[in-house]
Amino acid sequence: MGRIKILVVEPLKVPKTVEIEHNLEEMRRIVGGAIACTYPWDDLVGLVHADDGIALGYPLNRSLETEDGKVYDIVPGTFFLCGLSTDDFASIPDDMAEKYMKLFLYPEFFMRTLDGKLLRFKIGSGEPPKEIW
Repeated sequence: MGRIKILVVEPLKVPKTVEIEHNLEEMRRIVGGAIACTYPWDDLVGLVHADDGIALGYPLNRSLETEDGKVYDIVPGTFFLCGLSTDDFASIPDDMAEKYMKLFLYPEFFMRTLDGKLLRFKIGSGEPPKEIW
């Protein structure tokens, strides 16, 4: 099936673009299990993640936010972003790789407080911790 370029986002690491074999086994290897894909943006980009990452105990990786900055989900474990064709995953275009590299640039660390609140730290961003739930 050839190769595709993707943007890999691992917990506590800076994202990186890599080329992979365009097959299910390679995608499963990257995310650590059965894959699922979500489409949280208007761009032709898919977020491919482990379908059962929470059940497998994968660490929380990156938060997803609305346009006004409200966190609505957190992706567990390693995930990747790819482009979308009419019927399959495709290479992520360079402009989209750059856009989402910036979005996920800072690794995130999550901590629950004694009173049950969830805080997010964007490591290296200079931002203060944010209470997200």
